[in-house]
Amino acid sequence: LAQLPEGAEILVIDQSAPDQVAATAAFVAALSDTRVAHHVLDVPGLPNARNVGIARSRGDVLVFLDDDVRLHPGFFAGHLAEYGDPTVGAVAGRIDETKDRPNAAKTMNRVGRDGRVRTNLSGRSPVAIDTVKGANHSVRRRVFEQIGGY
Repeated sequence: LAQLPEGAEILVIDQSAPDQVAATAAFVAALSDTRVAHHVLDVPGLPNARNVGIARSRGDVLVFLDDDVRLHPGFFAGHLAEYGDPTVGAVAGRIDETKDRPNAAKTMNRVGRDGRVRTNLSGRSPVAIDTVKGANHSVRRRVFEQIGGY
């Protein structure tokens, strides 16, 4: 919350089992922060959850995170800085995997000719990539308007 830019909001789009939903709702309520809202989905599915988040959000740049992501200092500022370039439509954030090892030597995230995703998002320098990874990415709202969401 300390990193959240002025005017930003956090939407928790929850598609958990009923017993877990109650725990998340209690956690969000205990924050007592009007910038954080909890929304429970009746229809599960990651694309649906992201589309619900888009529909309920207000920002021009939307940041998507998985529930197990830990933010480094400057996380939001890093994403937003890339949008100074008006040609940037989406940003893939750096990901240091704790369970899965990167399957590419250099920083990339792309689908190979064989349909397999080649990924290594642990690099420390900005590079152009072909696709974002769900756990840590941001997209301009106008891109969603052009493509119709996820």
